[in-house]
Parts: sequence; structure tokens; C-alpha cells
Amino acid sequence: MEKFRKIRAFLRHLSAMKIPVYAAHTGYFVVLSLFPLLLLILSLLRSAGLGADSLTGLLDGVIPSALLPAARLFVTGAYRNTSGTVISLSAVAVLWSASRGIYGLLKGLNAVYGLRETRGYVYTRIMSVYYTFAFLLVLLLNLVLQVFGKSLLEAIPYGQEPLLVFLTGAVDFRQLFLLLTQIALFSAMYKALPNGRFSWKQSLPGAVLASFG
Repeated sequence: MEKFRKIRAFLRHLSAMKIPVYAAHTGYFVVLSLFPLLLLILSLLRSAGLGADSLTGLLDGVIPSALLPAARLFVTGAYRNTSGTVISLSAVAVLWSASRGIYGLLKGLNAVYGLRETRGYVYTRIMSVYYTFAFLLVLLLNLVLQVFGKSLLEAIPYGQEPLLVFLTGAVDFRQLFLLLTQIALFSAMYKALPNGRFSWKQSLPGAVLASFG
């Protein structure tokens, strides 16, 4: 009977945290930012000199064949219609919309830990934008290493300089490198976003689960 009461108390406490609400809030704004993120990435690739034909050729082995015509149409349209102004507007739209998702994560972590937010709204939003930018950088790094990994290995010159050795190892063992990068980012977020003092050791288990998830 005592165990049953403890389970009921735990479930009531879990319900009071409103975890599904904050998870839905975070997921909604992250998904909302995907389209401007794609435009931003395509605009940056175009500015870097990668042609639309080269990019669509690389997509052949990445996305299902049924989606290739739509992907080619999207890429060529984005290349034809984007400009420097679009890049700037896309960057602003991505950071602002996606930061609402990180801001929802911040409030959700406070609710889970039972913390009251005492920091200012401007400070928390700036923090959300900062970690949104870091999160998007990790996403872009994932995209580049997963799609262009073999090409990057061929392009990196052979040498014993520490930078070349690091770059070669990062690309060659990109799965492990990306996993460690994600764990480091999520650990920093789980440590800094809640309105409390948490150690890296406390943040690490959730970061590992989030990275593998």
C-alpha cells in the first residue's frame, strides 16, 4: 500500500511539471524553424560556390528516390531566388523562431527542477538565442560531415600538422566526433538554462540520453 501511495505521489508530481506542454512548445518552434534553416543553409552553400547541380547530385544517395524531384525543385528554386538580403532575413528568422523552442526548454527545465525564474526576460531570451545558434551550428556540422564526409577526406591534404591530424580524425571518425559534440552541447544547455547551480556531472546523463535519442 505504501508503494502504491508513493507511485501516485510521483505521478501527481510528474503531472504538475507539465512536461508534455513544454516538450510540445519546444518541438513546435524547432520544427517551425526548419524551413528558414534550409533556406539559410542553401544560401550559405551557394555563397561558398557550390552549384545547384553539384548539390542535387550529392542528394541522390541521401534522400529517398521518391522525394528527389521535389528536392531538386526546392534546391534550384532556392538557388535562383536567394540573395544576400535573404540570407540575413533567414538567419534572423531562424534564430528568433527557434529560440522560442529553447526558451520553452528553459521553462520546462525550471519546472522539472521546481525552480522559480528570477532572471530577466531579456537575459533569458538572449541566452536562448545563443544556444539556438550553437544548436544550429551542430546541426550544420552534422549535415556537412554526414553528406560531404568522403569528399572532405579526399580534399584534406596529408600532413603531420596538429590541425590536419585533428581534421582528418574528426572526419574519419565523424560518428564519434558528432556524438561527443552533441553531448557537450546538451550538457552545457542543461547546466546553464535552468535557474540554478548544476554541475557537469549532473547534466551529463540527460545530455547522453538526448544525444542517443
